[in-house]
Amino acid sequence: MKQVEYLIRNKPKAKMRAHIWTGTDTACRMWSTGGLISRKGYSVHSTAEGRDICQMCKAATDVEPLREQLRQQLTPPA
Repeated sequence: MKQVEYLIRNKPKAKMRAHIWTGTDTACRMWSTGGLISRKGYSVHSTAEGRDICQMCKAATDVEPLREQLRQQLTPPA
């Protein structure tokens, strides 16, 4: 199974969200539609780096294996 990747802005900012990266676009399509402020200054990470996940990205990931993997990553260890 492919590891979930996250697109995160390099410049710190309050309320910054991590976007789920599909390899060519964000799950919420903000990358391809120009909704992100600038295409410069972002990098792909294997974790969300402690940031909240974009709600639109979460809603767009209807593929069950990806959803299960996200649940596992977002659920704190017992």
